[in-house]
Amino acid sequence: MSILAELFENGSLLEVMMDFGEEVVSKARSNVRISQTKFGRKRKASTTGALQASLKFDLDVNTGALTFGSDLIYARTIEFGAHGKESTPRGESQWMTPARMPPSDAILKWMDIKKIRLREKTATGSKFAKETESKRKSVAYAIAKGIEKKGITPLEYYQDAYKETLPDYMPQILEAMNEGINIQILNQARTLKTMRV
Repeated sequence: MSILAELFENGSLLEVMMDFGEEVVSKARSNVRISQTKFGRKRKASTTGALQASLKFDLDVNTGALTFGSDLIYARTIEFGAHGKESTPRGESQWMTPARMPPSDAILKWMDIKKIRLREKTATGSKFAKETESKRKSVAYAIAKGIEKKGITPLEYYQDAYKETLPDYMPQILEAMNEGINIQILNQARTLKTMRV
């Protein structure tokens, strides 16, 4: 058994780390649900609620690694953003992936959920257009092509949640680690006392 595993087994470190992980996930879900302005763009990542429901964490007691993630394939792209073929959005990070053109059917579904109505230009401005299925498909294709060209600005819902939560939990984590180390030292001392030469 590793020393970290023993620290998690003895004392309150496991409980503190589990509470920390749950708080980060809770704040990340909130970050996905609310509209935020990041790098000059106002966005709300959750249309259906699937992304926020999929957020989770895992704690490896052997290494102490706390891993945050989601099973949805697009969660990473929403977090870190994506490079466009013709330009890169602001907020570029080392974990950005190249943008791919999303399926037009997914964009159509998104347009339906958001109740997006088509507009057309007039001499005095614009007005709502008479919608047909072919026009909606054409607009969905144009949006998907725009994502491929311009990329996706990162939302950083997990990074922001982690940075916001860590200062509040750091004293508890350090205290729990100290407690675990003290228990480990006491156990070692007891073992040494009972050993026969």
